Amino acid sequence: MIKTVFVDVDDTLVLFDGNTVHPYGVLEGRPYKPNLALIEKLNNFEGYIVVWSGGGRDYARTVAIKVMPEELRYQVSNKEMSKAKSGDIVIDDQKEYFGFLEAIGVYIFNPFEEWILKEEGEE
Repeated sequence: MIKTVFVDVDDTLVLFDGNTVHPYGVLEGRPYKPNLALIEKLNNFEGYIVVWSGGGRDYARTVAIKVMPEELRYQVSNKEMSKAKSGDIVIDDQKEYFGFLEAIGVYIFNPFEEWILKEEGEE
C-alpha cells in the first residue's frame, strides 16, 4: 500500500536556532537551515509527500521551493488534519497535538525520530 507522508514546515522541514516555536520564520527573515537528514529520508521515501503548514499552502510552497531537491516530487497543502488517513505518516515538531490522528491509525513522529516504516513481512 502506498503511504503518504505529511511534513510540517517550521521547526521540522526547516530548523531555526533556539528552543522556541517559529511560525512563519522563513517569511519573517529568521535565519534557518534545511533539515538535511529529514530531506534525505524524504528523497528515499517511496510514496506520496505532502509539505503542509498551518501558515497555509502558499507558505508551504515558498519554503519547499527553497529547501526541497528539484527532482523530488511533492505536493503542498494547508495543514488540514482530515487529509491524513490510517497508515499515513505525519512528521511535526509539535507531535503532541496529533493524538487524535494516532487513534485512527496515523503514525506521528517528530522530525528527529526514525520514521521509515517497513511493510508487514519485511525484515
